[in-house]
Amino acid sequence: MKRENALNFTGVFSAMSNGSFRDEVDKELGDFSRELHDRADNARRAVRGKIVIELNVEIEPNGLMAIEPNVTTKLPKKNRELSSFWMSDKGIVLNNPRQGDLYGRLMEHEGGRSEMREVGGRSVVETA
Repeated sequence: MKRENALNFTGVFSAMSNGSFRDEVDKELGDFSRELHDRADNARRAVRGKIVIELNVEIEPNGLMAIEPNVTTKLPKKNRELSSFWMSDKGIVLNNPRQGDLYGRLMEHEGGRSEMREVGGRSVVETA
């Protein structure tokens, strides 16, 4: 009986899930790298992410080894524009309740935008 040569990490990695795990990692690495590069390009600075390859290993007393592979990626949080609101006795509002309505209220409707303003004690709607 011929003894088989022991596999190194590359051999084990390539054989996991009949090669489909290696293909999955290749795809994840490509997608991850492109997205990270786009974010670095947009931010005009270096950004950092993480790729984790996890191997859950179980070995039976008879020597049978089972490996459950998993790959995860973690991209940095996207930078989002901050939105400012105010708290009033009515709840969350757009304008500082101590200043009144300085700018009118923008309203969206099917025809575009309108702005409501107080003029001479009356509400007037201006359509853009």
